[in-house]
Amino acid sequence: MSYDLRFVPRSPGQDWEDALAAAEESLGRPISGDLAETWERLTDRATPLLEGPIELYTTPEFCELSDEGTGISLMLFAHEAGLTAPFGHGEPRRVIGTLYALARIVQEETGWRGFDPQLNAGVDEIGPHLAESEYAGESDDERSGFRFVQQWSSFGEGGELG
Repeated sequence: MSYDLRFVPRSPGQDWEDALAAAEESLGRPISGDLAETWERLTDRATPLLEGPIELYTTPEFCELSDEGTGISLMLFAHEAGLTAPFGHGEPRRVIGTLYALARIVQEETGWRGFDPQLNAGVDEIGPHLAESEYAGESDDERSGFRFVQQWSSFGEGGELG
């Protein structure tokens, strides 16, 4: 299980479902020269926020950065990017804060908009403070459907999640 953020090209007025579906249709296409330059800028800006060691992996169809310290992975495809952090790896507030700091960088460098599937809303609509409060148990709002800290802390310990 993981906490994921997705980034896709999104036109003004386009709903998230259509934007995400359009990005999925383009999976497997090669990354163009412009995105290769974007990837270099992304990794340069992301690296100082991570704990390391960091591994980079590239193919013609995607690029991936993996940070062993936080467990965070950043992937870039031709028409989509993603950030992932595994539950149970690191202190929840710090990891969410890092994910949302990285989300700002991904949006700035790609021009794509971010979507948080856990909260079913755009990254710009949520912001890190709401995501932290939703998943740290500081809010009674039931939109999240689960308590992030409980899942993050108990994942892999045989505890019951929920």
